Amino acid sequence: MTATDPIIRQHLPIVHEAMHHVTHMTVRNRGTFGGSVAHADPATEMPMMTRFLGGTVIASSQRGRREIPAADFLSDRWSTRWNRTSL
Repeated sequence: MTATDPIIRQHLPIVHEAMHHVTHMTVRNRGTFGGSVAHADPATEMPMMTRFLGGTVIASSQRGRREIPAADFLSDRWSTRWNRTSL
């Protein structure tokens, strides 16, 4: 799912509208919202939007499921508090 998909338009209209004005063409056409946030990629603006909107990252592993507020998950550019065993 990309940020321009209809489900995003329905539930997060600000993100859908912003995609026409931010990031670069490759990300808009091939990148995913989740991938950009998981990598804390500053070039995509997705991590900032996730934090701005009070988003939550859901991480799953063999030990269970965790919900992490974006403000806690995103520690710096290209850096997250991701557990390597999580998906």
